[in-house]
Parts: sequence; structure tokens; C-alpha cells
Amino acid sequence: MRLLDAETSRGRDLTITPALLLAYRRAVEGFVESAAQWCTRHGIGHALLTSDADIPGFVLSVLRQRGLVG
Repeated sequence: MRLLDAETSRGRDLTITPALLLAYRRAVEGFVESAAQWCTRHGIGHALLTSDADIPGFVLSVLRQRGLVG
């Protein structure tokens, strides 16, 4: 796999192994869990969405679920 820096257009070749992919997934899961716990401790609502989500639709759905809009 080749990654391109969006700002400099420089590339870097990567080899993605199953072990590397697993380590990445665990790191992301740990970060998400840590952020969720921090929000909960501080009384802050949070929601997780994917990068391909319909953001306006997602926000409206969450606001409706929480009774903030009709």
C-alpha cells in the first residue's frame, strides 16, 4: 500500500500485516473507549459515527433521540 501526504504529495510505502492491522484496531478501540469514559465522567454526551456517515442526518437523529428537536 502507498500512502500519499495530502499536503506535500510525498508518498510512503507500507506493508499491512495481520498483526499490524490488529494492533491498529486495538489502538483505535482503546482511544474510543477512553474518550467515551472521559465524556461520561464529565457529564458530556457523545456519539460515535463512521467517516462515511451522513453527518446532518446523524446529528438530527441524535438530537431527536435526546428530545432536543421534534
